[in-house]
Amino acid sequence: MREPKDFEAVRLGIFSWRETQSSPVFDELDDRQTALLVSALTYHALLARNRIIRSQVFVSQDSRMSLANDESSSDPASTASTIGVVEIAAGEGTADISGHAPIERVIVLPSGDLLPRPSSPPTWRSKALVELERRSPLLGDIVRQRRNTTQRNASDAAVSTRTRAREIPGSPVHSTGTPAVIVGMYWLSPGGAEAWALETVRTIADAALVPVVITDSPGLQELAADQSLARAVVIVLDDSHHPRSDDLVRAIVDFFDVRGAIIHHSNWLYSRLPLLRSLLPSAYIVDSLHVIEWSNGGFPMVAGIADPLIDRHHVISRDLMQYLVGVEGVVANKITFAPLVSLAVRNFVAQSVAPGIEKPAASSGFLTVGFIGRLASQKRPLLFILLLRRLARRSPRGQVRAIIHGDGPLAVEVRALASKLGVLSLIEFRTSVDDVSLTYSQIDVLVVCSQVEGLTLTTLEATVVGVAVLSTDVGAQRELVADDFLLPRAPVRFLRSASRILDAVRVEPSLARGAVQDQRTKLSVLAGSGDAATWLSETIEVWTR
Repeated sequence: MREPKDFEAVRLGIFSWRETQSSPVFDELDDRQTALLVSALTYHALLARNRIIRSQVFVSQDSRMSLANDESSSDPASTASTIGVVEIAAGEGTADISGHAPIERVIVLPSGDLLPRPSSPPTWRSKALVELERRSPLLGDIVRQRRNTTQRNASDAAVSTRTRAREIPGSPVHSTGTPAVIVGMYWLSPGGAEAWALETVRTIADAALVPVVITDSPGLQELAADQSLARAVVIVLDDSHHPRSDDLVRAIVDFFDVRGAIIHHSNWLYSRLPLLRSLLPSAYIVDSLHVIEWSNGGFPMVAGIADPLIDRHHVISRDLMQYLVGVEGVVANKITFAPLVSLAVRNFVAQSVAPGIEKPAASSGFLTVGFIGRLASQKRPLLFILLLRRLARRSPRGQVRAIIHGDGPLAVEVRALASKLGVLSLIEFRTSVDDVSLTYSQIDVLVVCSQVEGLTLTTLEATVVGVAVLSTDVGAQRELVADDFLLPRAPVRFLRSASRILDAVRVEPSLARGAVQDQRTKLSVLAGSGDAATWLSETIEVWTR
């Protein structure tokens, strides 16, 4: 377990522990909770320099947390239990604090168990759709996909009405302190985009720059204690509309010599670019984009709005480049196309899985399909369960099984539907903490049934280790998946096509091996276009000058 004193925020002098610190508090916390507590204290220390801050620390009974706010109430929730008080001095050594009472704060940490936070749909239409999906997953999916198409078409057509971001008037400041780069992330939960963001953090730290990581989306924050963040200053806001966002930007610029920023799907950091530019006109600002969302384009749309304040856009697929240029009007020479090829390879080198080694030939008549990813609506795990039922009905008993590797907000619904449809006994469930290389070694086909993707890291990984990928034709999946294994997004057509192909693979495993060869041919073309790690190294050179 990392000692609280070992965190980068403490080593850099953002705050120091007071002698009155209650050490038993940390005896009650696991690594994730400790990292989140340090994150909260870092936030408070940056916004209250040269003051004493006394924080009451609670642990909720679920995933709810309150880390970065000005609450001082001693009873934040009846379901939270008190575990103690910690006291810090904001700054390496506080200035004259006589006459100043300590600032009182409340910090609520999540339960040690990884429990998904129940979320309520924002509108009555969304609520109705969620209820429809609960009662009839297939019909609900049909309605959702039709809505997605309508909303996306309307958003693309309205691009000319968007107002581009502008730098706000302000007085530039001369940054001092330790050289640093601000890294905006969506959250600290497992995923392909997050894996690349954490690789970015590691590489920035290797260059003797301090990554100042800021996340803005509520989640389980399972990766809060990840070793990739050991040399980073981490602030978990849990709210992209934080009321003291501008103050936090100014505090970071005041404490560090900020050389620039990189945005990994962070609404908070996109919205702070006008202020950051006004304070640091010469800062080198880049973003890294992975996926075009339904409804309005998502982060690529926001990147188009913020384009005047961004020096370089990094995209992992040609699909994203075409969107930025063709829809958002970004100038092509501001965009770097560099896929995550080396990251996929390194993931398996680190796990002692040699890239390029063929899987053992599957036995004719038996088939294991895999689902690897978050159990969330984007990935459509319920559609995977419907597919498994179709396969089970069309195959002799015992010849089809599945591995579902992941966790997320639909975990309960996935198990419930599998039980209702009589296929629960065919599934082995694994979580994000389990070794994914074992899953790849045990499946014949990886099924990607997402409603939206960029170019999935799982598809890259599967190709590296020799697993065939059957995927919806969304995002840039066509840039890597074999043409014959690309399927329609519409759920009925997907189920019909996927079951037909997988039935054929079960009887004739060589079809999967042929798909892998096609994937590797496409991967060779993709790798020839550049690599994200190379682009990142070139970007860091700009920040270190």
